[in-house]
Amino acid sequence: MAIPTELIQPFLVAVEQGNAQLASGRQQPSNNEDTDLPLNGKALQASLKNGDRTLPNNSYFHTYVFEGKAGQQITIEMDSQQIDSHLYLLLPAKERLIAQNDDIYPKDFNARLTVTLPENGVYYLLANTFEAGESGSYSLRAAISQR
Repeated sequence: MAIPTELIQPFLVAVEQGNAQLASGRQQPSNNEDTDLPLNGKALQASLKNGDRTLPNNSYFHTYVFEGKAGQQITIEMDSQQIDSHLYLLLPAKERLIAQNDDIYPKDFNARLTVTLPENGVYYLLANTFEAGESGSYSLRAAISQR
């Protein structure tokens, strides 16, 4: 079950304004910076845990940012042995959810997006756990697909 788009729209505005702490009255975490997402295919390692920012369903997330160009085909993969990975690709300037993915296959809880970017701009990627309070480590990899 994905988070409904109508819950993501206000979140897009909050991400753009830098105050994407939507879910609760918790203190702003110390690790609330957006991380640059390299599009070179190298894996980033991270962990989602208590104290991270949360979406309206109380699932943890990290925000990654990259500059994209119209027509680029990007593949993003989030792999974990500990959490049910979920990805959201956002274009905050237009308040648009570009793509989302929960599972690659029914028994594979990793997530993969392959999308052709609709325009030039700054894109945000939310690396998210599917369940509220779910925590664990993951790897994230993004690359421009060769045509």
